[in-house]
Amino acid sequence: MNGGHPRWAPQGDRISFLSAQREAAILTVATGQILNLDSGKRLNRSIDWSPDGNYVLVAEAEGSHVPYGCLWVCRVADQAWTPVLSYGTAGTAPQWIQAGGAPATVGRAGFIR
Repeated sequence: MNGGHPRWAPQGDRISFLSAQREAAILTVATGQILNLDSGKRLNRSIDWSPDGNYVLVAEAEGSHVPYGCLWVCRVADQAWTPVLSYGTAGTAPQWIQAGGAPATVGRAGFIR
């Protein structure tokens, strides 16, 4: 975990972190296996887990794939990536927001989608 920014999965069985190359990675604690999620997205913030632990929210750094950065949701099981319609990654770190009994959504700096 040379890159830092570790975060425990909600179930406590995995840890997300940034590799030394600033790429998203997940360590399975029981086996020590490391899953590299994408070798092209350079990150500048910690990875946030969805409440059910099936997805991670990733803030790609400016200049990595797009000039102003991009938010991505990645389904961990099959590494399927979906961009979040938000341009630029400056400001506070993105996070999952769960209001009442509603499903979790992605939000940043007070925005709820």
